Amino acid sequence: MPGRRTVPGGLPGHRPWSWADLSPVARLVFERQGVDLIVLDNDAPRTLAFGPGLRAGTPAPGMGGNSVVSAHRDTHFAVLGSVLVGDMLNVQTLDGREIRYRISEQRIVDVDDAWIAEDQVGVTSSLVTCWPLDSADRGRQAASDRDRAT
Repeated sequence: MPGRRTVPGGLPGHRPWSWADLSPVARLVFERQGVDLIVLDNDAPRTLAFGPGLRAGTPAPGMGGNSVVSAHRDTHFAVLGSVLVGDMLNVQTLDGREIRYRISEQRIVDVDDAWIAEDQVGVTSSLVTCWPLDSADRGRQAASDRDRAT
């Protein structure tokens, strides 16, 4: 239904479609690139077809600790190819709070490196996609750590 809203003021856990087994948990806005994305509540392959997904066991963006958000490199996280250290990332939580992050680092890590999901001190988000960004083959994960802007 046009105009129906989940973030902010809507019902947490509201499904985007009646048949969906996923819900939005946050909104990401890459300021300089003008890219606006809705983060879904898991990063299973079927979810990533619709948008970025929150890795199980990590907090939602802006909720404290390290939230890990994954997306495909050739669709929703293609934007990471133009992200620079110092760029701003805005996060809107389900309760309507807005948090500004500054991109502080970009790293390439092996797909089997589990440390990327480890909890961090403060409010941190790690955005994860495959590398290289322009490849059609399965690749290594490219993790971009975000530290909360002050």
